[in-house]
Amino acid sequence: MLNPRNDSWFSSARYAGQRKVAAGVALALVMLYVLAGGSGEGMDGGSGGVGRSGKQDGRSGSGYGAVDDDGVLVAGETRIKPSGKYDDTYPLGHGGGRGADGSASFVFAVVADMDQASKVEGKANAWSSILKIGRLTRSMSGKYDVTWVTQSRIESSLAVGGRSMELSALVAYNGGLWTCDDRTGVVYQLEAVLAGAEYTYTAVPKYILAEGDGETSKNLKCEWMSVKNGHLFVGGFGKEFVNDKDGSITSEGPMWVKLIDAEGRIEHVDWRDNYRLLRKATGTEHPGYLLHEAVMWHEPHGRWYFLPRRVSPDAYDEVKDERRGSNLVLSVPPTFKLGDVSSVHIGEIVPSHGFSAVRFVPGFPDEAVALKSVEDAGIAETYIMVFNVKTGKVLMPETKFGDVKFEGIEFLQD
Repeated sequence: MLNPRNDSWFSSARYAGQRKVAAGVALALVMLYVLAGGSGEGMDGGSGGVGRSGKQDGRSGSGYGAVDDDGVLVAGETRIKPSGKYDDTYPLGHGGGRGADGSASFVFAVVADMDQASKVEGKANAWSSILKIGRLTRSMSGKYDVTWVTQSRIESSLAVGGRSMELSALVAYNGGLWTCDDRTGVVYQLEAVLAGAEYTYTAVPKYILAEGDGETSKNLKCEWMSVKNGHLFVGGFGKEFVNDKDGSITSEGPMWVKLIDAEGRIEHVDWRDNYRLLRKATGTEHPGYLLHEAVMWHEPHGRWYFLPRRVSPDAYDEVKDERRGSNLVLSVPPTFKLGDVSSVHIGEIVPSHGFSAVRFVPGFPDEAVALKSVEDAGIAETYIMVFNVKTGKVLMPETKFGDVKFEGIEFLQD
C-alpha cells in the first residue's frame, strides 16, 4: 500500500446533432441557473442527486477494459470514435525557443479561481478571472526559472447564484485554449485578439456540463481538463458528496468525467471505480478521501497522472481539509489496475499547499510543472514548481507568484 503521509487557439468545436441530453441540460441550466439564479453546494451535505448514476448504456458507463468497434482501448473512457478533424497544434504555435547554450524556454498561461472576488465592481452582471502569461526557462543543467510577462482580465455574464468565472482548469485542445468555470459548469473557449502588441481575450461559452451521468439539473463542478486520443476530458474533484451530520453518501456525481470530441459530441463516463482504486492504493478509502484538481493523461508514458490536492485517511472536515495538502504524485495506465499504480513524493509536505494544476514540459517527458494553491483561514496564495515525476527531484522549488488561487496551467508553445 502506498503511504500518503510520506514526506520523502482558436477553432470552434461544432456538432449540429449534439446529443439530446447535452442540449437539454444546457437549455435547462441556462434557464434555471442563469436567469432564475441557483445555489452552489459545498463539498459535503449537498443533495446534488445524479439522475441515474448507475446507468449502463451506449452513452454512459464504465466500459472498463472494453474495446470499441475500431479496436481502440476505452478502459473506463469512451465509445466516441476518434475524429479525423482534430487539430493538435498549440494555440500560439511553434517557437518556444532553444538557446545556443542548450537552454529552452516556453510560453505558458495560468488562470485564476478567485471565488467571490470574481465579481466585477461597478457592473451589475459581470464576473471576471485573470489570465496570466509567463515564460518558463530550462537551463542546460536542467534547472528552471520563471518570469511573468503580462496578465489580462476575462469577463462573463453567465452566473449561478451570483457566482461565476471561477476558472479551475486550462487546456490546449483542438488548436484552441479552453477553460471551465467550476461554479457554473460552463466550458469556455478563450478567443484571442491582437490589440497592438498585446493579446486581449474573450471567453466564448461552448458547453454547459451536468454532473454525474448527465441526467440531472446540477452543473458539474469541473476541476481538471486533459486531452487523450483527440478527446477533451473534463473532470471534477473525484469524491462523493456526504451528509454533514452522519457522513452517509448522498451523491457520487463528482466521480464521473465528461468527454468532448472535436465535433462537439459529449459523453458522460463513470469513473467511480478509477477514483476508488486510487484511494485503495493510498489507504484513503471512504470515509477517507483524495481530492483531485491536477489530473493529466501523458502520452509519452502511456499513463494517467493524478496529483491530489488533498489526501486524508480520515473523514472530510471543512476546517481540517485546508491543511491536508499533499506532495504525492500517482500514475496508472488506462486499464486502471491496482498493481499498476505508481507513486512518488515531491519535496516536503506543506500542509496548506495542495496541487491545483499540472502540465508536462514539452520535449522533456519526465519533467512536469505544477501549481500548488493555498486556502487557509481566509488566505489565498499560489506557488509554481517543476520536478521530475520519475525520481521526485525538484528542478524548481515552490515559488510564490500570486495572492489569489490559480488553478489552471497550459503551455501556449511547444
